[in-house]
Amino acid sequence: MANPIDGVGRTAVLMDLLNKAVTVAMLVFVVSSPLAMGSGFTIRQIIEPLRNARLVLLALLANFVLMPLGALALAKVL
Repeated sequence: MANPIDGVGRTAVLMDLLNKAVTVAMLVFVVSSPLAMGSGFTIRQIIEPLRNARLVLLALLANFVLMPLGALALAKVL
């Protein structure tokens, strides 16, 4: 007769393995997506927008100030 604890142990091992696989898949997606988008650009096309200081400052403001504030507001609402 099979021990019921063995089934629970196997399930825990499989869930741990699945959790690690999802983490790796997410990391690969997060890294490969921007690389795939950027591979279609030339160096000139990448550097040209960076010469506009106002555009760079607005992008930094949006990414490091507005988005975190939005996330905090959303967290408070939920």
